[in-house]
Amino acid sequence: MKLPPSFKPLKGFSRREQHLNAGRTGAGAGCLLWWWSGAGAGNPAGSESQHLLLDAQLQQVQRLQQQVKTLQAQPRMAPDDARRVLEASVKQQFGATAQMAVR
Repeated sequence: MKLPPSFKPLKGFSRREQHLNAGRTGAGAGCLLWWWSGAGAGNPAGSESQHLLLDAQLQQVQRLQQQVKTLQAQPRMAPDDARRVLEASVKQQFGATAQMAVR
């Protein structure tokens, strides 16, 4: 394709500016080619370990979800009974001197 003689996109620039613009264009094209080739998509070798980590996290969330469903299926306790059970678990976990304040 032959451009018309009046087409001079860099006509108003000095020789130095023309070279700088050509270099910028080349660098931009190189970055695009690098990105399109997949090198900019990250480390494909690391994606397997990331996938395993996400699988482990998903399994933990599913276990927690099952625990929630189990607890929700249990009948509700009376407030005084719940307080006694909570106090007993705090003393068991933190020792006999542990104190708890419930409002």
